[in-house]
Parts: sequence; structure tokens; C-alpha cells
Amino acid sequence: MNSIDKLLAALDAVDNPKVNPDRVPKSLPNPGKSNDIEELLNRVKRDFEQKELVELQTEKVKLHQEQQQKKANLEKTARQWLNNLDPLSGEGLWFTDFARNFSSPLEAAIAYLEPHDHPQT
Repeated sequence: MNSIDKLLAALDAVDNPKVNPDRVPKSLPNPGKSNDIEELLNRVKRDFEQKELVELQTEKVKLHQEQQQKKANLEKTARQWLNNLDPLSGEGLWFTDFARNFSSPLEAAIAYLEPHDHPQT
């Protein structure tokens, strides 16, 4: 080869480098697609967390309402029990002594009836 041919070959090698096909990855990662997937995953995660939070809050409200209803039912039962209690009976005399530790007979009746309202098994 003469010097001109060598120069042309060198220029051609610079412009068109020979690449080993085994060294080139078959598909280069597309940073745009990766970001889109990450964004989608984050959105799904946020949606799931938000849904879970709403469910927990709903359950908390429901539990609070159930507790209020149980309290109201127990108070109603205690009032009925007090109305039916004969103060001169054995139970009535015992209850009068028991109620001295409470601010009101209703509070004492609730404290007395509550364990009976929720029997342990």
C-alpha cells in the first residue's frame, strides 16, 4: 500500500470504526421508558396507599360508631335495670352500698352491668 492508500484507510477507520457485534448490547435501555415505568409504579403505589388510608379511616369511624351505640345501649339497659330495682331487696341494698363508690347510681349501674353485658367465654 502506498501512503495515500494508508491515509484513506486510516480516515475510513476513523469514520467507520469496526465494531465487534458481541460487545454491543442488543437493546440499550431507554431512559425515557424507565422513567415512565417508575412514574407509573409510584402512581400505583400512591393510589394503593391512599385507598388503604381511606379504608382505615372508614374502619375507625365505623368502630367509633359501634362503640357509641354499645355505650348508648348499655346506658339504656342500666336505666331500665335501675327502674326495676327494688331498693329494699337484697340486691337493692347491696347496690346502694356498691353505688357509694360512684358519682351517680347510673354510673354504678353501668359499671355493674357492663361485665354482664360482655360475658367472657
